[in-house]
Amino acid sequence: MDVRKQAAGHLNGASSCGKKHVGRVQAAPHRPPTFGFMGPQALPQHILDPAPSALSPTSATTVLSPLPSRRHPQRMHHHHNSRRRASHTPLMHTHTAAVEETPLSPQLHPSILEALAPFAKAPSARERMGLLIKAARSMAPLPDSARTQSNRVIGCTAQVWVTVSQDQGTGRLNFGGGSDSELSAGVVAVLANALSGLTPDEVLQLDKSAIMQQLALASLTTPAATAPPASDLPSPSSSATPPMTRSRAAAAANILEAMLLRARSLVREYPRFPSLLISAGDMPEQPQQQEPSNNGGAAAAAAAAASGGLTPQGAFAEAQAAYLEPNMAEVLALVHALSTKKIGVVAHFYMDPQVQGVLSSAAEHWPHIAISDSLVMADAAVKMAKGGCRAVCVLGVDFMSENVRAILDEAGHTDVQVYRMSPLSIGCSLSEAAESEDYIRYLTEASRTPNSLHVVYINTSLYTKAIADSLVPTITCTSSNVVQTTLQAFAQVPEATVWYGPDTYMGANLAQLLQWLAQMPDEEVQALHPAHTAASIRALLPRFKYFDNGSCIVHHIFGGEVCEIVREAYSDAYLTAHFEVPGEMFTLAMEAKGRGMGVVGSTSNILDFIALKVSDALARPHGERLKFVLGTESGMITSIVRKVQSLLRASGRRDVDVEIVFPVNPSAITTAQQQTSSRSSSRSESSNG
Repeated sequence: MDVRKQAAGHLNGASSCGKKHVGRVQAAPHRPPTFGFMGPQALPQHILDPAPSALSPTSATTVLSPLPSRRHPQRMHHHHNSRRRASHTPLMHTHTAAVEETPLSPQLHPSILEALAPFAKAPSARERMGLLIKAARSMAPLPDSARTQSNRVIGCTAQVWVTVSQDQGTGRLNFGGGSDSELSAGVVAVLANALSGLTPDEVLQLDKSAIMQQLALASLTTPAATAPPASDLPSPSSSATPPMTRSRAAAAANILEAMLLRARSLVREYPRFPSLLISAGDMPEQPQQQEPSNNGGAAAAAAAAASGGLTPQGAFAEAQAAYLEPNMAEVLALVHALSTKKIGVVAHFYMDPQVQGVLSSAAEHWPHIAISDSLVMADAAVKMAKGGCRAVCVLGVDFMSENVRAILDEAGHTDVQVYRMSPLSIGCSLSEAAESEDYIRYLTEASRTPNSLHVVYINTSLYTKAIADSLVPTITCTSSNVVQTTLQAFAQVPEATVWYGPDTYMGANLAQLLQWLAQMPDEEVQALHPAHTAASIRALLPRFKYFDNGSCIVHHIFGGEVCEIVREAYSDAYLTAHFEVPGEMFTLAMEAKGRGMGVVGSTSNILDFIALKVSDALARPHGERLKFVLGTESGMITSIVRKVQSLLRASGRRDVDVEIVFPVNPSAITTAQQQTSSRSSSRSESSNG
C-alpha cells in the first residue's frame, strides 16, 4: 500500500473517534503545571495492552482525552505489531540521557564569606529575617536622583534599585541601592556589603549559586503566621514582619543578577539587540487609516507606530513595527471578501509581520481569523466550521494544512474546504528530517527494543506519523506537553524506552531537564508529575532516547554569539525561549525561570507568560519598564504587541512600558543597517539622476 495513502487511512480513521473518545482512560491527577507545560495525561489503555489480531495496519487514530482545563488534545497512534525483538546497539543518531554529577562550587572570596557568614550560620528563618531588617535599617538612604528606571531591578514585586561605581584610583567597585520594601532593602544592603571592595575581575568570576547558598534565603518559605513578632526584631515598625516566601529568594537572585550586570557594563561593551518599546502614549483605540505604501512606506509606517505607542530601536525592529498598523482600506477589503464568501483564516505566529498586521486588524471586524501555534490552528478551524465558514485558508507550512484537514475531518466537517496559499511545496527543515532515511533507521531501532514508545512532535507530516505508526507505538506531542507526555509514558508503561523525535534541540533540552529533575527534591519532581520521584527519574534516564539529526532553522540562530550576548548583557531581563532552541538558550531560560524571570515552552506559553507579567505590573501601584528577550521567531511580535496594547488600554495606565528585545546575530544587525543605508543611497541617486 502506498505510504501516503496509508497516511490518509490513519487520518480518515480518526474521524470515528472524535466525540466518542475511543480508548479514553481516566486522566492522571491534575497538578499545577511547571515549566510552562501542560499537566500529566494518562495514555490510552490499548497502547498498554495491544490486541494485534483485532487491528489492521491502518487502524484508526485515537484521541487522548484532555484534562478539563486544556484545549490541546493529544493524538494517539496505535501499534498493531506486538512482536518484541532483542535490543541492538544504539544507532549513531540516537542519544541517551545520563545522570551528570554537579561540580562543587568554587571557593568564594573571603570578604564575601565574612559578609554572608551570619546568614549561613543563622539557625532559623526568624533569625535570617531579623538580619535582613537590621541590614536595611543600617544602610544609607538612596537619594531620589538614583531612583531611576535604569537602576531598577526587573522581576521584583517591590521597587528595587541598585547602583555601582568604580574607584578611579584603586579600580575597586562600590555597590549601593535601596527599596520601598524593608526586606528587599535588606537583601540589597547585604549583597552590596559583600561585593563592595572587589575588583571587576573578582566580581565577574563569582559563583552566583554559591552566594545564594550562603545567603540561605531559599529555606525562608514560612508563611506569615510563623514570622517572628516585632518585639524580637530591632526597631519594630509594625506588629509583625512581612512574610518570607520562596519569592524572596527569587528576588534576591534577581538583585544579585542586576548587580553583576552593572559591574560587567562598567568594564565591557556589548552589542545591543534591536528592540520595540510598547507604551500607552497617545495610543488610539483603533488603527488609523494610512496612505498606501510607497518607497518611503516603511519609514512612514514606523513613525505612525511610534505615535501609537510603539518605538522601534534599530533597523530590524523598524521593519517589524512598520506593518503593525496597516492600511485600513486594504484591511476592510479583505474583511469584505472573507465575510462574503464565508472563509476563515488560520495563520501561524511565525508568518511575516506584514501578513499578521493585516490579519490582526481584520480580526477586529471578522471573527473567523486566528493567529496561533500549529495545533491551536486546527482547533480554531473547527470553531470556524461550526460558525458557518465554508472554507479555511491556512497560512503556514504543509504539515499545518494537513493537521487542519485531519482535525476538521475528525470533527465531522468533511465538507469544509482547506486551502494552502501556494501550489508549490511549503517545506520545513524539521518535517523533512523526519522523512529521511536516518529517521526511518531510528524508528526501526525503536521497533527492535522491548517496551518502546515513540513520542513524535506535532510539527511533522501525516506521512511521518503513518510510517512511525507502522513500526512502533506512537503518540503525538506539542512543545507545551512534551514533558508531561514523556513522564506519563514512563509512569504508565513499565520499563518503557521512550524515543523522542525528530527535533534534536527539543530532545536534548528534554534530556537535560530530566537530568536536572534527577537531582531535585522529590516534592519538586512531584509538582511536575505526581507519579515520579528523583529516584524514578534517575532510573529512566538510560531509557530516554532522542534523534540527533533534525532541527528547525527558525530556532537555530539562538545559540553561539547571540546566546553569549543574552547571558552577558541581558541577564536582568525576562527571558522567553521556545522548547526548540539550542541548549545554551534553553539553559539560560531555565535559570531565569528559577528566579521567576523566564519561561520555556510553546509560542502560546510565551505569549501567556508576557501577558501575565504585564498584568502583574499593572496590578502594582508604581510604574515600571518590563524587558523581554524574545527567544523565538520574531513574527510573534504582532500578537505580543496586540496583547500588550489591549492590557495597557484596559488598565488606563501610562506609567508601564514593555520592551521586546529581538536577539538576532550582531552581523545580521549590521547587514540590515547597511541594506537600509544602501536603499537610501539608491533612492537618492535615482532622484538626482
